[in-house]
This record gives sequence, structure tokens and C-alpha cells, in this order.
Amino acid sequence: MDERTELKRDLGLARITIFGIGIILGAGIYVLIGEAAGPAGNVLLLYVLLASPVALFTGLSYAELSSGI
Repeated sequence: MDERTELKRDLGLARITIFGIGIILGAGIYVLIGEAAGPAGNVLLLYVLLASPVALFTGLSYAELSSGI
């Protein structure tokens, strides 16, 4: 029962860079929402709900563009 397995190293520079950029952008989104919560108060939920379709259609537009390329 003392079997040792070794993990395969499969992350290259490109994947690590993209992963790091995703973490930075994700953290930035949480910081912006936290900063906006102070002045906006309870209306922040309405702002997020109104911005969500815009973000959705923007993402779908980029997906359509990238599938065409």
C-alpha cells in the first residue's frame, strides 16, 4: 500500500500566464464590486443585473468572432 505516484508536469509558460491573468482579472472584479457597494448601497444588485445581459452579449459576440476566425 505504499505506492508512490508522481504528478505529470503539464503546465507550460502560456498556460501559467493565462491562468495568472485570469486570477488578476477575477480579483479585480471583486474589488470593483466592493468599491461600488459603498456609494450604491442596495441599488448595486440592480446595477449588476442590468450589466449582466450586456456582458453576456459581449461574451457571445467574442465567441462568434473567434469561431469565425
